[in-house]
Amino acid sequence: MEAKEDTQTASAYISKIIKGCAALQKHAPGMLHLKLIAAWALLAAGDLHSAQMKASDFQRSSPEDPMGHLLICQIYLQLGKTESARLALDESVSASFAVRELPLYQIVSAKVLMAEGRLEDAKMVRT
Repeated sequence: MEAKEDTQTASAYISKIIKGCAALQKHAPGMLHLKLIAAWALLAAGDLHSAQMKASDFQRSSPEDPMGHLLICQIYLQLGKTESARLALDESVSASFAVRELPLYQIVSAKVLMAEGRLEDAKMVRT
């Protein structure tokens, strides 16, 4: 029973994050990272289509930010689009070579390698 309550509570918080980001974006459209936060929340809620739209909108607004590429990569992985995920991962490095030092990049990179069936390479990723 407790696990079900935790899931319901998490869903309620995610919903509040999505609604809060939408409200803040109306009043502060220049706060681009609100789009990214909303996209992550939509991904956590399992709304892949909306997450992809929001992440793509963020990417158009801030193409040099590698976090948008990493988010898109995660969405593609969830959709089973391994080749697109690899391209998004490569684009994150093109946007900022320093992204390779982020733990999130390393985790996503390992997930892409696993999706490509390269398990030994995935084990070698530094996390």
